[in-house]
Amino acid sequence: MIASGGVLPALAQDAAPSALMDPASAVEAFLTDTALLGAESATVESVTTDGDTIIANGVSMRWHAEFQTPGSDAEADATANLDTVRITGLEQTDDGYRASAIVLPNAEITIIGKDNGEEKFNYSTKLVNYALDDVTWTQFPQISNDPTKPVSRFAPLLDWSVDMSFAQNKVERVDSVVSTDGDTQNSSYGPLTMGQYANGKIADVVYPAFSIDQQTEVPVTVDERTGPAPAPDADATFETKNVNLHAEYGEVTATGIDVRPYIQLLTGNGDLSGPSPMIETFRMDGLSLTFDDDEIGRFSIGPIVGNGFTVDPSTGPLLELIDTLVLSINSGEEMNPMTPLMLAFDIYGALGVGSYTVSDIAVESQDITGGIAEIAVEDLNAEGLGRFAISGGNMTGEGRSGALGTFEVSNIVFPERDDFVAMMVSQMMGMPDIPATLQALPALGGMKVAGLRVELPGGTGEEFNLGQFNLALSSYIEGIPTQIAIALDGLSMPASQIDFMPAQMVLRSIGADPVKADGTVSLQWNEDSQTVSMDDKIAIEGVGRFDAVASVSGIPRAIFENITMAQQAIATAAVGDIRVRYDDEGLVPALVGMFAQMSGASSEDFASGIAAQVEMQAGMMAGEELAASIGSALRAFLANPESLTITADPGAPVPVAQLVGAAMTAPAQIATILKLSITAND
Repeated sequence: MIASGGVLPALAQDAAPSALMDPASAVEAFLTDTALLGAESATVESVTTDGDTIIANGVSMRWHAEFQTPGSDAEADATANLDTVRITGLEQTDDGYRASAIVLPNAEITIIGKDNGEEKFNYSTKLVNYALDDVTWTQFPQISNDPTKPVSRFAPLLDWSVDMSFAQNKVERVDSVVSTDGDTQNSSYGPLTMGQYANGKIADVVYPAFSIDQQTEVPVTVDERTGPAPAPDADATFETKNVNLHAEYGEVTATGIDVRPYIQLLTGNGDLSGPSPMIETFRMDGLSLTFDDDEIGRFSIGPIVGNGFTVDPSTGPLLELIDTLVLSINSGEEMNPMTPLMLAFDIYGALGVGSYTVSDIAVESQDITGGIAEIAVEDLNAEGLGRFAISGGNMTGEGRSGALGTFEVSNIVFPERDDFVAMMVSQMMGMPDIPATLQALPALGGMKVAGLRVELPGGTGEEFNLGQFNLALSSYIEGIPTQIAIALDGLSMPASQIDFMPAQMVLRSIGADPVKADGTVSLQWNEDSQTVSMDDKIAIEGVGRFDAVASVSGIPRAIFENITMAQQAIATAAVGDIRVRYDDEGLVPALVGMFAQMSGASSEDFASGIAAQVEMQAGMMAGEELAASIGSALRAFLANPESLTITADPGAPVPVAQLVGAAMTAPAQIATILKLSITAND
């Protein structure tokens, strides 16, 4: 359709530079030069002049290509039929040609693909009143017929398109039909306009609103003729039915377009380096899809807005890599699995997006309705992703409903290509390397979930709710985060979702149904002190609060650099202060009462018996003095459950190796070494 690199501006470019150039002869020579066009045939019925306008009638061109693979003979035919080509003011310049206008009143382009003689693809586009104003271009390049370069041989044509210019490119209407394996898509739109183009830059592009009608096939069961296809292993047969799709596209506008980085990425020719701007702004005013089958329903989105699109051409030239793929397919040889993978890396690694937002997404069918207020992507490039967020989600259907305030991931750092390739190679060789695998994983900076509500199945009206969940990860070393922070606020879930009936009974008996929880978890490694610190706080409404603080020193950076050396930390690690506290809000009396009833004893007798039993066991492992302290604290806590605190206060960090030795020879000494203590209700 509208494109700065089309063949139409190339008219008359095969003429040799000469002050005596005959424009009409030059046009006819170009339109019939099969070698120059790389075509199998190129014909013109007649060429006439009307003042300074050259008129070529009955222009026809045809291209043919064949691809052989084991079990498949593929071929493609492309034709261009132009009723009339009108070129006004054609003249030769010092470095090429100029025309005040090039007009195609009616043009049709058709591409047909076949496999073993059977048509698989048919594309046809008709252009009405296609026009270029004030066009300049350089000498048209020769397209070589080099079988070793099935794709990259067209690179000179792309490079040539950068040097052309025009004041405006427009078409009154475009009618297209695409057929693939039983699916047919019809579209009609226009007028389309493209602003000034020079030095590979386009001022602006405007595509007006348009619609597409498509007939496609969907699987249905033979008996019902409706609904989804059965699972592959289901005892049923199915066939297809035709469904009509109507798509409405809003107006599309783009500004600040520069094709040079994209063309340099393909061909490798150019002087740009690093991420280069390709599109400054982009906007599409919505999209809607409607099916004539109520079960499939309707889908729509509001405005799509983007800016700051870039291309890094340094990963090219892609056309040469595509040559390798095509030649491998044509030869029937087994393809190196890394070849398509590297092509994907080159393509996606070259692209960058400043921001891209899709708004007001809505889905509606017989069974379900839902929507998303916004999907946003920010700062996406080869190095990472600044932010991906989904906000304002909702869903209703099949007796259930749900909502999502926000889901967001941020500050993702992508692995280096070499690290990812090394991991892939080790996996394919059956020799996975844990450090290499960790290093090849994306590093997540943060994740947030807020305002989540899910109605649970069963029709009971029970819901899972989450006020907010935050995860922050930072200071990565070889794929391992050394700073971790988790915050949970407003978690609420029915006790019925706990897969342990006695626990459900207890929670309901103390009024903790639904279960409501909040909490924070912090895990940090300080490189200067080589210390890992933990600080956790968890509260369950009506149950209790749990606080824990601990530290372990002597953890060197080398452990993170090679996780397989973790066992070596035993030689240097040392346990510091530990404090664990539980504040009861109703759980302990309920448990004591329940187990006392089951044993046939009173709550007081049962609590006293538990304390005595724990004291006896502790005496065997930790010595009589600590055992007595444990027994006393436990009796006080069970009699009046307020708080229970366990503390290790060794004064100086105790080597883990010392604790391991004590555990093997004198376990009772561990409590003494760590200076363990237990207190109640303080």
